[in-house]
Amino acid sequence: SKKDKNYPDPRLMAEVHGADAVRLYLMNSQLVKGQSLRFKEEGLKDVVKDIFLPLYNSYKFLVQNIQRFEKANTTKFMFEEKYIKNNFDKLNLTDKWILAYSQRLIKFVRNEMEHYRLYTVVSELLNFLEKLTNWYIRLNRNRIKGDYGVEEAHLSLSVLFMVTLDLIILLSPFIPFLTESIYQNLKNGIENPEASVHFLQIPKANETFINEKIEKIIDTKPDRRILNLFWIINLKILAFKWAYTWYILTMLMKNYFEIKIPDNLLDTLYKIFFLKISPTHHGDAVHADAAEAAATAYTAV
Repeated sequence: SKKDKNYPDPRLMAEVHGADAVRLYLMNSQLVKGQSLRFKEEGLKDVVKDIFLPLYNSYKFLVQNIQRFEKANTTKFMFEEKYIKNNFDKLNLTDKWILAYSQRLIKFVRNEMEHYRLYTVVSELLNFLEKLTNWYIRLNRNRIKGDYGVEEAHLSLSVLFMVTLDLIILLSPFIPFLTESIYQNLKNGIENPEASVHFLQIPKANETFINEKIEKIIDTKPDRRILNLFWIINLKILAFKWAYTWYILTMLMKNYFEIKIPDNLLDTLYKIFFLKISPTHHGDAVHADAAEAAATAYTAV
């Protein structure tokens, strides 16, 4: 209460953790629904750790790889949405998924903001950030770095730039200082940019990028057995790629082509794959004991 002052001073918290952290913490709380809130400093620390750091790291990853692309190809990277449209058929499944997710998010935010439902917007923006950092960037890291050629690097950088820019614009009313700082650097890759992110209008969704089937394929909650495999082998690159490939294939067959797949067949295939990996202590191959443990965990769930 104000009388007892049994809460941390918001002004002091803004000095320690930043005004953006305080704003987002309050906007993502029950206060916007007219309910009471027990203000805690731990909540501000969580905002910085779980939201600001992933957002900044993904932005930093994008900028670093744009610089790498420019140095390797002696050309300046400039973002053009028409480049993505003209090469849409060359995009991989995750490119199309993150673009579809981003455009659907734009539609959602515009609709909710028009109806003053602020309490639904922030959580959706944060869900998108989590998918962007923990799925899209992780699965396309080597591709973005240029390991699969100039064209793949250009395509993936363009997609990542587009969804990052849109996310920054959508987040700008909630965290105005951090988004402005990021935009001031991103605008170097845009022709005729506005002086500030706060001069930009909320973008309109591009309906051509929206694809509910692809979203359904990727967003289907991963099988708990696959998640167990990821943890047991410590996300080794080889195992991660193969496990995710199996996941995508099964989701494609189940949801896109509507093919029924017996669970016992998938179990057998997973057993064969993980038990057949040869033991080694070099490179990205998985140790035999980890493979056997993975197969055991897979069948035990």
